[in-house]
Amino acid sequence: MPDFSEHLWTIQQLDLSAAKQTGIFLIPGECVGKEGFYISVRDSQKRRILLPAKSGFQQIARQFQTKFGQKFCPIVTRGDLREFRQSHPYLHLHHVDISRIPSVSDMTRKDVLFMSQEKLSVLLN
Repeated sequence: MPDFSEHLWTIQQLDLSAAKQTGIFLIPGECVGKEGFYISVRDSQKRRILLPAKSGFQQIARQFQTKFGQKFCPIVTRGDLREFRQSHPYLHLHHVDISRIPSVSDMTRKDVLFMSQEKLSVLLN
C-alpha cells in the first residue's frame, strides 16, 4: 500500500495531466474471503470481475503493450485510497503515460516507470 511519507516512493509535483483513470481496483483478498491481492476490472460485457492480481496485471501489461505500444505504468494518486464496506481499503489505479509527463527530464520519466513497476512487483511477490 502507498506510504506517502516514504519519499523514495513518492513523486512530488508530478503534473497529473498525463495520468488517466483505468477503472482497475486493487483489493485485498480478505475482502472477498481469499488470500493475496485481487484486481477488479470490467470484462467485455462491462461486468466487474475479480482476477488474481499477479496474473491480472500480467494480462493488463500485455494489453497495454499491444493496444497502446507502451508499458503499463500504474500509479496511486492522493485521494485514491477509498473505504470498501467501511473497513477494508481498496486502491483505484491510474495509468500514467510517461511520454506525456510535461516539464520533466527523460531520466525522471524512466524513474516514474521504474518505481511504478518496482512497487507493483514488491506488492505481488
